[in-house]
Order: sequence, then structure tokens, then C-alpha cells
Amino acid sequence: MLKRISAAIMGLLGVLAGFYACGLTWEVTRGFPSHELSIWKELLGILLIGSVAFGGLTLGIRFLGFALLGEFAQAKGRPALVLLGLGCFFPGFALSFPLITLLWVVHQPNEDAAALTALGVSVSVGVIAAIAGCALLLRRRSAARP
Repeated sequence: MLKRISAAIMGLLGVLAGFYACGLTWEVTRGFPSHELSIWKELLGILLIGSVAFGGLTLGIRFLGFALLGEFAQAKGRPALVLLGLGCFFPGFALSFPLITLLWVVHQPNEDAAALTALGVSVSVGVIAAIAGCALLLRRRSAARP
């Protein structure tokens, strides 16, 4: 029962974070061709926020499904596993950002770019978590197949 309650809480937080990221993506796309940034930087930002939204919604819905039904539906096919692995970006980023920011600001108190550097490191941690999640899920799938 404790697993289902914690899955419901995490699922609700994942869905809320996904909807929040969807709202951010919508706001960014409304003023899309900005003359302040290059188009590639804007597209990369939109794709990054969109992938966080998709990952949060996907994981949140899966956790809520477990909380309601009591069992996980197995992901079938390689694209489903890759998308589920990409959903690992958000937890890696969200859990590492506060810690890395605090550590960076404590060690570099007078540097103005401390928060931006911490953001870059946290995005890197999120990307590494997504790659590791994809590799783990695909390896598990290939090992399970005869």
C-alpha cells in the first residue's frame, strides 16, 4: 500500500511538472522568432522544455496508473523504451540542480555566472541520466528476448 501511495504522489507531481513545462513551452513558442537569440538556440530551448514536459507527463501517468491499478504495464517496443528512458532526464536534472547550485555558489561566491554554470552542469547530469536510462532499458529488453 505504501508503494501505491508514494507512486500516486510522485505521479501527481510528475503530471503537474509536465503541465507546467507544457505551459512554459507554449509561452516560448508564442514569441518564437525572437531577434535576440539565434534560431538554433531557441529551437534547442523549445525542444529541451518540450522533452521535459513529455517526460514528466509520461512518467506521471505511468505512476498514476500503478497507483490506481496496482501493476505496471510493460512498455512494448524499442521507441516506447527510448521515450521512457528520455523521461529520466527530468529527475536527474531536478534532483541535481539545487545541490549543484548550492555547492557552486558556496565555492565561487563572487562569480556572477555561478547559477548559469550550475544550470549547465545540471542539464549535463540530466542528459547523462537520460542516456543511462535508455541504455539500461534497451539492455534489459535485449537480455529478456531469447
